Amino acid sequence: MNRQHHWFRCFMTRVGLFCAVCFLPSGSRLLGATRDVPLPEALTTIEALEMRVHAASWSVQAISGRVSNPYDPTSLVEVEHRPYGRSKTVVDLVTGRYRIEQEIVTNWAGGPEKHAAMRRVAVFDGKSVKKGEWFKPGLTLPDASAPAIRAEIDVERPAEFMKQYGPSSGLYYFPPNIFGERMSAFLKERQRQGRKVEIAELGSKTWIITTDDYIEVPGVVLRITFDLSKGGIVTDVEWSNARSAEPWRKMHIQVEKKHNGFWVPKTVEDVHLLDKTLTRVTFSDVEVNPNLTDKQFTHSFPKGTSVDDHIERKTYRIGAGIIDEQEAIKTYMEQNSLRFKTPEKRFPWRYVWYTLGGIVLALFSFWLIRRRSRGPKLMIALFALATVRVEARP
Repeated sequence: MNRQHHWFRCFMTRVGLFCAVCFLPSGSRLLGATRDVPLPEALTTIEALEMRVHAASWSVQAISGRVSNPYDPTSLVEVEHRPYGRSKTVVDLVTGRYRIEQEIVTNWAGGPEKHAAMRRVAVFDGKSVKKGEWFKPGLTLPDASAPAIRAEIDVERPAEFMKQYGPSSGLYYFPPNIFGERMSAFLKERQRQGRKVEIAELGSKTWIITTDDYIEVPGVVLRITFDLSKGGIVTDVEWSNARSAEPWRKMHIQVEKKHNGFWVPKTVEDVHLLDKTLTRVTFSDVEVNPNLTDKQFTHSFPKGTSVDDHIERKTYRIGAGIIDEQEAIKTYMEQNSLRFKTPEKRFPWRYVWYTLGGIVLALFSFWLIRRRSRGPKLMIALFALATVRVEARP
């Protein structure tokens, strides 16, 4: 009886192994994936989810520092007067308008003070961007009603703006954005460039999106956890090398559900495991699809602020009375290293070529005459015509 039972158990074990090898899908499905999601299908789903969010507003506070244990984001090494950044953001995803107000205290390497405090504002009304900056040594924030040390009006440059304000304002992570752009745009760009994108479905509500991170640096694997059950929001991101599955950077996004049913970020913890550094962004006062007004996307600089208008190419001071247009243009050009340039006189090479051509024709005609050819009159006529053209040139 025992022999029969042992034989039957061994037989079933072998059958199970055979089925596992022959019939179970390979690759990511061994990790629990139910199916591979085609990219066109994924884009259709993601774009439909993105259309639900028309506008949003929130506040964030960001801190950064070293951690004693990179696998424990709470193990921040205590320092005196830790640098921080606070930001209040309003964004209209339909028109692209935004308003960002920031307060930042940072280390001032080589400065007369250990720290420097600043305020920044960036407002895009759909036509132009107004940016202002206030600076003050020390830990006390400067007065925003005082003249800004820097103020400018310019056209909107999305890539430059996202690089400067995206991470600190929260726009870098707030859905439907990830890494400063919509998830659909993120995937479409990789599709356009022919880069590898794999999407595995875990259960029915979670996708694991695997692609590369840097097109300039091959071998960096990016793995994104995209939660469909929470309206299509990224909850985890891992960076690793192609040769090793062990990540060297992790980003975890803790989310919460708002009263209108939308899931939004609560905290973002971005940990570099190798150098043991952490950036933590905490969201508060989050509203999805709030009622926005045009007034929220207008901004006036304080009296006494010198403004560089890069669109009209003028520099003027707020509250200084009627603007002298010519003086404003002159000041702008002086401060931006521009000058009115007179056209450079070029050497008249065309006259040289006409002259050389005429000499060649003359020599050729002389050679034909000496050979008593029938064509010297034609050559002389051509030479005369070329000479007339040269003299007729201004």
